[in-house]
This record gives sequence, structure tokens and C-alpha cells, in this order.
Amino acid sequence: MSSSIEVTTSQRQSTIAAIPPLEHRLQLYTHIDGIAIYDDNNSTNSASLETALRSFDHPVILICGGSDKGDSFEHLAAIFTSHVAHVCLIGFMSDIFAQLCERAEVSYTRCENLEPAIHEAFSQAKTKKADTILFSP
Repeated sequence: MSSSIEVTTSQRQSTIAAIPPLEHRLQLYTHIDGIAIYDDNNSTNSASLETALRSFDHPVILICGGSDKGDSFEHLAAIFTSHVAHVCLIGFMSDIFAQLCERAEVSYTRCENLEPAIHEAFSQAKTKKADTILFSP
């Protein structure tokens, strides 16, 4: 005699939604003044950045840069055009991301380090009426 358990779609969805994200993997960090801040600090390649950007259905303010691990970011121009409102550049990859922003016609700001990048991201979020900041170095 076999038995089965019936599970509805809504039960599956609510169960999956209740699973907490891994730390620093597209993790909602906090809300400040109506702006959601997501920590995707473990995003270290173009595939993880693309996945993070595609998870939002609206353009975000992106803080990115980080160190060069030899990955290509050329293919991200289209996703930047549709999913990024502004980029705050930090780190060694600033020049590569600046070129990507120019091809995608997305505005960007070069920032000396993370602290001014955060201030600039909030300023841009208010200017562009964006409600999400994604930290994805």
C-alpha cells in the first residue's frame, strides 16, 4: 500500500518563500526611507550578477566593482539597460564596468570606496525614484 501527500501550488510556494536566503546571497539587508538594500556580497562573477539583476522586476541602483577574476562582463549590457538605473563603481573593476555602463547607456558614478558609494547610491535612488539598492561587488 502506497500513500501520497497532496500539496497545493500555494503550499509549495509559501514553503519555498519561507526558506531563508544564504548569507550575502541576494539577502535583504534592511529598508531605509522606503529603499530596500540587498546584500549580494558573494556575487563574484558575471553569472551571479546577471542572476541577481534578473531577480528584480524593476531597475535597481547597483554598487559594483570588486576585483578582477578574469570573467567577461560584455554580455551584461542588455541586462544593465533593462535592470539598472544607476551604477556606483568601486574597486579594481571600475574601468570595465564604466565601459559596460557606457555601452548600455546607464549612468554611473566612480566612488573612492564603499562609504561614498553608499551615500551616492541613496542619492541616486531618491533622484531616480528607485526603491532598491543592490550591493553586488
